[in-house]
Amino acid sequence: MSGSAYVQQLRERLLSVGAQDIQYFDLKQLAEIQARYRNRLRVMIHHYRRWQADYGRERDRIEKVYRAYEGIFVRRQLADSWQLYLTVNRDYHELRRVYLANLRQPPHRRAAS
Repeated sequence: MSGSAYVQQLRERLLSVGAQDIQYFDLKQLAEIQARYRNRLRVMIHHYRRWQADYGRERDRIEKVYRAYEGIFVRRQLADSWQLYLTVNRDYHELRRVYLANLRQPPHRRAAS
């Protein structure tokens, strides 16, 4: 099973479990996870910008070659962090939407679903 198929399967399982009975603390936990990944993304953006500035100032040719390799890895890490944050953010908002929809239902309908 490829990585993206596995992630999609996990996401579908999370959403199907969440759709059954989402509690406030589940949503709060996901909000904390979202904040943690947002902070990691900000750190990666800062790291990438610092790398760009350092790379631009570098004058030694050999050093510049290895800094370029470093830049490839930093960009990949930033892209991975971005994708992870988008996934967590999307899941949070989906579960939040389901949670709020369940709150809007009359109590007798919530018990039946």
